[in-house]
Amino acid sequence: MLGIGTTGTNPLMNDPTASLSNARPRPDADDGRRFRELMGQGPTRADTRKPEEQAREAAEQLLSVSFIQPVLKQVREMNDAPPPWGPTQAEKQFGPMLDAKLADQLIKAARLPIVERLSRDLNRSELLNNLGPQMPEKKGFRS
Repeated sequence: MLGIGTTGTNPLMNDPTASLSNARPRPDADDGRRFRELMGQGPTRADTRKPEEQAREAAEQLLSVSFIQPVLKQVREMNDAPPPWGPTQAEKQFGPMLDAKLADQLIKAARLPIVERLSRDLNRSELLNNLGPQMPEKKGFRS
């Protein structure tokens, strides 16, 4: 048991000269990169990822936005509890952001077959688009 004047796992207790800025949790580097991507600044992950990964993420985002988020929105709007238990102004304001994050997590965790199928189709269409101009013309056919 820790008493007054004993040290524990808290960095401020171990080093009295430590500042609060050192004790704050640091955001993930991934969060900062993701924020810059969303704001249209800096390099995007699309530059370094394989086409299969890009297609899978696009399929997940499409299903998240078109199917899961509308369902979550409807569920949230159906809450008509009286004021002490009903949604607050903050819940109403930030609810869509929570829905978006929850929908993304649900799609990733569920490993739905439709995501696999859609990503396969996106890969195939990307492959056909990339090979289209490079394919040799068949004799006797003109475009």
